[in-house]
Amino acid sequence: MAKRDDDFLPFQNRKTLVLNEFDINISTSELQIPFKLYLGSEKDYEDVRYLYQEFKEKINKSKLINFVDEFKVRDRLIYLGDEFEK
Repeated sequence: MAKRDDDFLPFQNRKTLVLNEFDINISTSELQIPFKLYLGSEKDYEDVRYLYQEFKEKINKSKLINFVDEFKVRDRLIYLGDEFEK
């Protein structure tokens, strides 16, 4: 059971992937990136760089910034690389 409002974020912001007739719900990149920044390990930062490089053309930057602010990790945006434009 969810204990905080932000526990619902993955459910409210998901994409459905159909794989072999099964529906798989996944978080959006706009949510995964700030969450990984929030976790803050070196591996998480590597994941963030990879996710951003892979999906930067498709990411809704406005939505990304909203989640970044919600997780209070704006100061960690440097881990997205030099190409990130706010």
